[in-house]
Amino acid sequence: MLLTLCLALLGLVFIFTEFFFTGIILALLGAFALVMSIISLFWVFALNLPFFLGLGLILAALFLTLKLGVKTVIKKASLPEKITVFPEEENVIGKEGIVFTDLRPRGKILIEEESYLAWGEKYISKGKKVIVVAREGNEVKVREVL
Repeated sequence: MLLTLCLALLGLVFIFTEFFFTGIILALLGAFALVMSIISLFWVFALNLPFFLGLGLILAALFLTLKLGVKTVIKKASLPEKITVFPEEENVIGKEGIVFTDLRPRGKILIEEESYLAWGEKYISKGKKVIVVAREGNEVKVREVL
């Protein structure tokens, strides 16, 4: 029974962790661990009441993990609704910001909690620090801060 619980918990942890990292390896390992926990549960209890109770608990925990994980991912990935349109007098040249979406070469950056359309001369990944070097219309040209 302890093996069943450990496998189920490990599977849920792997699946939940997959929401925060790219790739599919953790999800596959989590699914494998959950399947093995169900097989282990069946092996020990062979279709009697504890089997169905255990199966129900595993499936309920999986449902809650998926629901919590999806909410977390949506909250984490939410983009500020508005994109700043520059008044003529606003000067952002020289200000530092964070890349919010990968710049390939265009994307979005955040400067002081404001979202700006930006572009760079090369690919800059999400989360990197950038500095504004020029402004062209409603877009800013940025360079990665090294």
